[in-house]
Amino acid sequence: MARASRAASKAPTNSSVSTNGRAKAAAIEAHDPPLARSTPEQLVAQQATLAHIGQQALSERSLPVLFADACVLVSNVLDTELVALLELSADGDTLHLVEGVGWKPGVVGELNVYSIENTQSGYTIATGGPVIVPDLAGEKRFKVWPAVAEHGAKAGMSVRIGSAEKPFGALSAYTKRLGRFTRDEANFMQAVANVIGAAVERDQIDNQLRESRDQLAAIVANIDEGITVITPHGMLFANDEAARLSGFADAAEMLATPLPEIIDRFEMSDEDGKAVDPSELPSRRAMLGEEPPEEILGFRVKARDEERWSSVKSAPIRDTNGRVTHVITTFRDITDERWASQARQFMVDATTAMAGTLDIVEAANRLADLAVPLLADYCTVDLLEPDGSVASVALAHADPEREPLVVEARAAQHVSTEAPGGPGRVIREGTPELVQLTREMIDASNPTEQQLRLLNALELRSYLSVPLVGRHGPIGALTLLMAQSGRDLGP
Repeated sequence: MARASRAASKAPTNSSVSTNGRAKAAAIEAHDPPLARSTPEQLVAQQATLAHIGQQALSERSLPVLFADACVLVSNVLDTELVALLELSADGDTLHLVEGVGWKPGVVGELNVYSIENTQSGYTIATGGPVIVPDLAGEKRFKVWPAVAEHGAKAGMSVRIGSAEKPFGALSAYTKRLGRFTRDEANFMQAVANVIGAAVERDQIDNQLRESRDQLAAIVANIDEGITVITPHGMLFANDEAARLSGFADAAEMLATPLPEIIDRFEMSDEDGKAVDPSELPSRRAMLGEEPPEEILGFRVKARDEERWSSVKSAPIRDTNGRVTHVITTFRDITDERWASQARQFMVDATTAMAGTLDIVEAANRLADLAVPLLADYCTVDLLEPDGSVASVALAHADPEREPLVVEARAAQHVSTEAPGGPGRVIREGTPELVQLTREMIDASNPTEQQLRLLNALELRSYLSVPLVGRHGPIGALTLLMAQSGRDLGP
């Protein structure tokens, strides 16, 4: 229930209520006929009720529920027939009966009091109250609502809810018994009003914070960088771009996932391809109080077998004691930039390497060496011989210990321009071939026991074979293969 902030100038005023007028009003109150004091039992009940309302105000986040319970409790403790909780309009000209006890149907939630300067509630808000009226019929300071008279009320009491600068409204009680209310009861009702006022102020602050947070979320949701906020207890915020880069459908799904599970979704590496332990991540270091520099990190999402690269920056947020309470991390996807840069550099290196020799086999080996591990886990080059056969002339593997397996696998595979697929078909037709290898595909090819053993040992995932084109057509094929790194080749 949002409440507009009201300037002090909007509070209801009475032409007779000035600084001196308020002093006069206080004097009038002080010279009213002596009022009875509450009994010890009544005071105990009042204190118990205050404790209950205070506890409820802390736990109950719904103002309408708090308002209703407060009115019932005031009615029960004061043994009064009518209770009214009125809210002052934003312009300070109208009071609206938002909750109450004892009113006829159609009054609570519907009654509006206009020209409030001459009403008891308006007078109470202006003077600060509490205002006790032993006999409503003889009251000269303000008028009595017609609705109050219609319900047979003869005495009344009102207190202000909220401060003089930002009044929320008034809490009033009415009874059919003359001279009914005591000053102790007025103090009790003022204490209840203070609890209500504090709850209203908290609600206003919560709404302002929520509004600010929603506005911030709307802004960062449209930023093309991933943004997360974590605390020592977990992730507090993530935008949709952060979720997308992390393999989630949206920010809500990411926030619903425990932070350790999020980190476990990835295999991470630094700019040089070296594995990065989660404890070395910029966000973890920032949580420990460091100011880590911006880093380039590779993220392979295990579930999607996809490798992405991001520029990551984490910054710690500290409280007044210097303790880190939050870490804000931004990460920008630079996968396309990184591949474009590497492609340019690869072309320069390849051209330089092959220009340094006239031996085609030497050139092929240099090309294979350059491709690994940048473009693939291992690379082979096959050349077309004058007699139409195909010879494997170059091999490079990211793991030298696995090279014998590749040599054995190539020996077991007869590469021919008559083959329906692989380097032979690529040379014959002059078009590339990209294959994502699956267990079903391998089983369907009816491999020999040796071929199956080698395929399993090499952990093949995908391969890309492209023609090497000479002056008069294809002269060979370069084949890139992804295996143990978990990477995949794509279009």
